[in-house]
Amino acid sequence: MEHRFLISNRQHKPLGVATLQSPPREKPFMLEITRYEPGIADNALSIQQKICLIDIDKDIAMEGTIVNRGGNRLLVMPGQQLGPEARRNLRVRIAFESLMFPAGDTGWQGQQKFISQDLSSGGIALYTDVPLECGEKVELVLPVMEPPLLVKANILRPLPGKNLYAAQFYDLTYDEDALIRKEVFAIQLTPR
Repeated sequence: MEHRFLISNRQHKPLGVATLQSPPREKPFMLEITRYEPGIADNALSIQQKICLIDIDKDIAMEGTIVNRGGNRLLVMPGQQLGPEARRNLRVRIAFESLMFPAGDTGWQGQQKFISQDLSSGGIALYTDVPLECGEKVELVLPVMEPPLLVKANILRPLPGKNLYAAQFYDLTYDEDALIRKEVFAIQLTPR
């Protein structure tokens, strides 16, 4: 079975996708980069750099240190295991238009449009014409899932940019969380 990893920096910014070329229990890992994220130069990964490796097919995430590099091959010494937050914090840039609804006491009613900037299994960054307040509760339709998913989100803060906000999902069922995580990885693996 092929082991595929998402490679991200320590701030969970995706850098690329790689496959394991060495036996799974052999250390250090020999990885071959199969794709870089758009806008990431092939020299973005260097010797002694600390990275995060997130196994695409298993619920495993770990830190690693690049100990050698030749072309698209990396020799990575695995480090400590990371908790589920590593998978949850992985963000993918994706723009889609959808709808949101107030979920509680807000200064607006009915449905409003929003456009996503990025998505993770823990939350979303979104643009909207409606001014939102920190702590405000909304329900968002995520049309990138099949079928579309209605989730609850808490507005965390405004982000730099006009009408851009960070929101965190809450009260997700295990199945909803798994569906969002699966879609985030699918988006990450789709060449753009």
